[in-house]
Amino acid sequence: MSHMFPAEFRIGDLRARRCVAARGEALAVEIILQSGVTAGAAVSVERDPAGLVDLVNERLADELFGFDVREQSALDALLIELDGTADRSVLPPELMFAVSAAAAAAAAKGMRLALYRWLGGALASEVPRLLPFGEETAVGGNARFITPAKIGTVTEAAAAVAELKAKKSGAKAVPVLRGDLTDETFCVDLAIALAVPFVESGWEGNISLANRLAAVVPPCP
Repeated sequence: MSHMFPAEFRIGDLRARRCVAARGEALAVEIILQSGVTAGAAVSVERDPAGLVDLVNERLADELFGFDVREQSALDALLIELDGTADRSVLPPELMFAVSAAAAAAAAKGMRLALYRWLGGALASEVPRLLPFGEETAVGGNARFITPAKIGTVTEAAAAVAELKAKKSGAKAVPVLRGDLTDETFCVDLAIALAVPFVESGWEGNISLANRLAAVVPPCP
């Protein structure tokens, strides 16, 4: 069995483009590792993505060149440092999440692991139940909705979910599938990785996609 050299997990190129998603425009980010492995992420945005594309292509591509995508927390910390503001006014949360999620996807693909296994480890296997939009009462009124693309990085989104799970109040973290493309699939992967029991399905088109993603997870014994 061959093993990849550490250098092959390093970012060789980082590209962004604007694309049209089902619910509007989106920012798409693609990472190409030095091994040739390519993976990407896309997040719906409420603003004109042109400026975000320029930020990725003209600044972050240089800053993140050579970064090992397996070092997720370090990469996310660097994004926060590069922003340098309290309100993410330089690198908006959607941009951070798109880059952070693309790195996680590239690491998983390079390791030949499903994304949820890379995010949560080999024991991640629980399949969350899709909670149709507006049915938060189905989790006993203790639902706390988390939208990763509005938080910023993968590390911060995972920490927000873990913090809620640790509370004694019984609050249940529900990742929200409000975005398009990455946001809807990444939330399911994150929920599986962190053993979150529910994922909000958002609009109807998300349900079938999320179900297809969850279907790859083997049932618990």
